[in-house]
Amino acid sequence: MAIAVSAAGENNASHAFRLLDGFESVGEWQPYATEGSDASVETAGGVTGNGLKLSYDLRTAGGANAYRALPLDLSNNFEMAFKLRGHAPQATFEVRLVDDSGGNVWWKQFRDYEFPDDWTTIRIRRSDIHFAWGPVDDHNLKTIARIEFVILGAIGDKGTVEFDTLEMRTLPERPAVIPPVVATAGDVAVPGAVDGNPETTWTIDKDTDLTLDLGYLRDLGGLTLRWSEGQVPEAIDLALSEDGTGWMVPKWQRYVGPSSTGTTGYLRTADAFGRYVRLSVTPASGGLVGLTDATVESRDFGQDDNRFLLSLARDAKKGSYPRSFTGEQIYWTIVGPPQGGRSALLSEDGAMEPGPGAFSIEPFLIENGSVLSWADAEHSHSLRDGYLPLPRVRRTHDGFSLDISAHRPPVPAGREGGMDGNARDVVTRYRVTNTGTIRRTLILALAIRPMQVNPPTQTLNIVGGVSRIEQISWNGAAFQVNGDWSVYPALKPDQVSLAAFERAGFPHVQDAEASTDSQSLVAPGGFGSGVMYFHVDLAPGEVRDVSVVTVLATDGGHAPDLDREAIDAGEKAAADEWREILNRVDISGPPASLPILNALKTALAHMMITREGPGLRPGPRNYARSWIRDGAMMSEGFLRLGHNEPAVDFARWYAPHQFSNGKVPCCVDKRGADPVVENDSHGELIFLVADIYRYTRDRAFAEDMWPYVDKAAATLNGLRLMERTEHNRQGDRKALYGLLPPSISHEGYMDKPAYSFWDNFWGLKGLNDAAFLAEELGHRDRAAEIREDATEFGADIGASVRLLGHELGHVPGAADRKDFDPTSTTIALSPTGAATVLPRDLLVTTFEKAWSEFVARRDGQKAWEVYTPYEFRQVSAFVRLGELERAHALLDFYMHDRRPAAWNQWGEVIGRLEREPRFIGDMPHTWVGSDFIRAVLDLFVYADTETGSLVIGAGLPRSWLQGEGIRVRGLRTPYGEVSYTARDEDGQVHVDLEGLSMPPGGFVLPASLKGDVRVTFNGQAVDVIGTSP
Repeated sequence: MAIAVSAAGENNASHAFRLLDGFESVGEWQPYATEGSDASVETAGGVTGNGLKLSYDLRTAGGANAYRALPLDLSNNFEMAFKLRGHAPQATFEVRLVDDSGGNVWWKQFRDYEFPDDWTTIRIRRSDIHFAWGPVDDHNLKTIARIEFVILGAIGDKGTVEFDTLEMRTLPERPAVIPPVVATAGDVAVPGAVDGNPETTWTIDKDTDLTLDLGYLRDLGGLTLRWSEGQVPEAIDLALSEDGTGWMVPKWQRYVGPSSTGTTGYLRTADAFGRYVRLSVTPASGGLVGLTDATVESRDFGQDDNRFLLSLARDAKKGSYPRSFTGEQIYWTIVGPPQGGRSALLSEDGAMEPGPGAFSIEPFLIENGSVLSWADAEHSHSLRDGYLPLPRVRRTHDGFSLDISAHRPPVPAGREGGMDGNARDVVTRYRVTNTGTIRRTLILALAIRPMQVNPPTQTLNIVGGVSRIEQISWNGAAFQVNGDWSVYPALKPDQVSLAAFERAGFPHVQDAEASTDSQSLVAPGGFGSGVMYFHVDLAPGEVRDVSVVTVLATDGGHAPDLDREAIDAGEKAAADEWREILNRVDISGPPASLPILNALKTALAHMMITREGPGLRPGPRNYARSWIRDGAMMSEGFLRLGHNEPAVDFARWYAPHQFSNGKVPCCVDKRGADPVVENDSHGELIFLVADIYRYTRDRAFAEDMWPYVDKAAATLNGLRLMERTEHNRQGDRKALYGLLPPSISHEGYMDKPAYSFWDNFWGLKGLNDAAFLAEELGHRDRAAEIREDATEFGADIGASVRLLGHELGHVPGAADRKDFDPTSTTIALSPTGAATVLPRDLLVTTFEKAWSEFVARRDGQKAWEVYTPYEFRQVSAFVRLGELERAHALLDFYMHDRRPAAWNQWGEVIGRLEREPRFIGDMPHTWVGSDFIRAVLDLFVYADTETGSLVIGAGLPRSWLQGEGIRVRGLRTPYGEVSYTARDEDGQVHVDLEGLSMPPGGFVLPASLKGDVRVTFNGQAVDVIGTSP
């Protein structure tokens, strides 16, 4: 029976807590730990009497928890509380509330939680609880069946956390009509303090308490306080009360005072709750305090720094804050070395973030006292040579422009570089140009600001937005920021200023007290900033260049070479290094193909920059983890473009993270191997190893990897047999027979594990590739065994798809969901080759439906808000299906959604409305980039592994063959390097092929090159005996 926690009246007794569990006995609590780790629960000493102790030892990345059944019917407003203390390392602490299905979860998360040594009360109100995951559509929490205390940590974490006195109370609901705030000082009403009228003022000349009655119990995040000119208080403190008699001072409150010329201050407090607010106001000695208005702010105001600045930005002049704080989506790109490691970000508006989670340097121009920001300019973007990862932003104003570019030079002699790229400077260059006809006198102001380029909407791995600056100094040559970074201007500024938000206002780009003297600042509020000013006097056509070099202190604290020629040389060296790396495979074509070919090279560069040591990561910030899924498909791109080392290094690093039972982790990061069940992982590791072997023929590598492959193959076989039961031959479970068990590897199934064909196609690929490797390495008995397993598995997959396809008319994404997901289905064609076990007619109808849905979206016939550019896989699918025009229609559509277009990149999520702020995964998203690489390379050459042939030019429009036509040099395939030219000469297509050897199944020309065709191979004419679809 559920415990009812129902609505109640307004009397104080109704707000009393009700005990849910005193922990005198812990028999109802159960421990849980992720695979390979340990957890236990036992009785321990509580605050009074007994408590619950959760002990854990994490030998894998993951977590431990204590849980119990706790059926509750919840009111519309409630507060839960419990006591906690712990002796444990910093971790993510979660309170999870689970419904009776067990599949729908709500939570309150405490990230990077420092467990207190002493008993501490944790309070959680309904407004703190958010839906986490589950298939339910209604995310409003009404009932729960179970509560869980969860600790998520890294490999090697161990500790104990103790709990006592779990209780809950019902709180009154928000009134339908919000009552006005009533202000009193003592027994005297002071309506002028809260009436919103700047002409009415509450004035005092001594320490005084001002009490605000909010009219009902509510969450609040602080107050905005507007003072009369020159009548700002010396100090102010806040206390809260639920009934007006018992007062509580919040553990955290901070007053952010007005600027030297402003009159508005902000009093922030987190997790505040009450009906009454008491402000204790202290005037300066001999002075007056005049309060014109006090506005009570919502809980967001005090909840975190991001929401505080977002609330301030709403009332500020546009451009005072970065675009991401003004309700607009912002885009950015990465700047880093080919070896990967710590990358910088450059925003589309010209702000530069030197490293993950760091501050940014944002440029402003000042003319005649008017500050010009990103909001006052037109923007254009470019990459050097059109494809090198050396980005530039141009801000165009009336009569002048500002160019911002960034690069990381190669490691200079005498300094260590290494795979992590951490011994490299970030160089940002600013060029002011007088584009008009009259002389311009300007100030270039470069502001070091406590905000990342990574926006506050990005929250998965690194929370974007504010990057606190608590210490900043200027020593006459460089800024030091938080003791971590040094910022060196190559030219000495004409003025320098430092400011804390509390003292001098924010943002600030011009300060009357600025000088070039050494100065330092402590900003406990975390909103410190610094500005360097450069006076620029330009005749028409003249330019002024300023460079800034940012160095991480852990790089040895060296002083960079700030000489103009050295900076120029470093930028040239970076460009030369990238040109060599990105042109190992050379593909050229007509002007219409150039944007695609440039983006191909940039996507390769981004995959290199986002690496961390041997780890391949799909993004520079939010997705700074290594998934086998992403890494295997990115490795295919590296191999095809002539870069074996990243793929080999990744495989050698990732494989040893395999669990002892043969399970391949879905992901590895600084915490270790992630034990979350994702059943595509096993096949992807095997594919990775086999693909590297196909391209390199490195037998020693294959021998080293074989034990991991063999165990992964055995795991796959064991998993499929779990579902090959008589139970799954019955009724509506027939389509599940012989498939891999449900998992959440497909991102669309995070709400509930599914029998995803994505998993099964990868599983079949894994078994086939394991058999191939076993044969190559001479393990013939094992090869035959695995081949037999693969044949049986393929037959079960095909039977399931035929059964479901008869009902649906297409290949489903998951057998149990019977959904439509053509982007997932594409991998049956490439790279898994699972299409050989699927009915051809169902594949065709699947992509006919996909085409119809695409056309409806493209032509505005179907409403949509977002899509993921994983859809590049459909380009490859249509190429393989012989649908050339459709492939290019999709490619054109996705190319249009590069953001910004000239930076040749995509986020993981593309919004229909470009400026609507949202979580976009990461940018650039290099797993998406690998799908783009596959799509583009397939236009020119792809391997048909079923026949052992190479299909040439299946994605080439006839228009691309005019004039000089197409030239491909050094493209890698499983059958060796291939080069060719293809051109149309008076209606006859000439294809001249070069290669080390003929593929086993020969070369195949597509039907799109129909007509008179002349083909040579290594200079010798060959007969054309057939074409692909």
